Amino acid sequence: MAYGELIRIDAFALSALAPMPWAVESVPFILAAAGVGALAAAWLHGRAGGNRFMNGFRSIDTEKSFSRAVRFLHNRGMRPLLVTEADYANLSLLESPRLRRWLARATRVWSDAMPANVVTMNTRVACTDLATGERRVLSVVYPDYADAAAGRLSVLTEAGMALLGSSPPQVIEWPRPDGEPRRVRIEALVYQPEQDLRSKLIFAP
Repeated sequence: MAYGELIRIDAFALSALAPMPWAVESVPFILAAAGVGALAAAWLHGRAGGNRFMNGFRSIDTEKSFSRAVRFLHNRGMRPLLVTEADYANLSLLESPRLRRWLARATRVWSDAMPANVVTMNTRVACTDLATGERRVLSVVYPDYADAAAGRLSVLTEAGMALLGSSPPQVIEWPRPDGEPRRVRIEALVYQPEQDLRSKLIFAP
């Protein structure tokens, strides 16, 4: 069986598990028994710092099954680092070695495949500072629109990069000016551009 055919079968098999509660309870066993370990390997590979496997998986001709598989993984706690194709293209134009390393770890997805609880560019997210209990709404923006006092964090800062790609109830951290880590819990997404666009789409009959 060709490599591409195996990946295509894995996509359909994994997305098919979503409506079956008994399968969800036995995901590790099902992954092995049904031969869908390739997608789990993709997730682990992404965690290890590479995105070529998952991006190769995304390039198959079944975008719908890929979208379902991404959302299935994300909803079950197996969360590869995700970035939309549009954000990836724009962020790639910024001169930052650290950002390029972040992009190298991320898996690119179409905007309509992005889970609604992932922080993307210009997403507004409610956060809690675990040291002070302060709650704020933060967003990750491009450098020209950054205003830390207003909660708009440049994607080129450590805080912005820590926030990008996160999701509730994840705890993220970045160094304060004094070197001590600032730890923040992601509470909820107030606004995500991709989800907002999906909610406004009008489908012709």
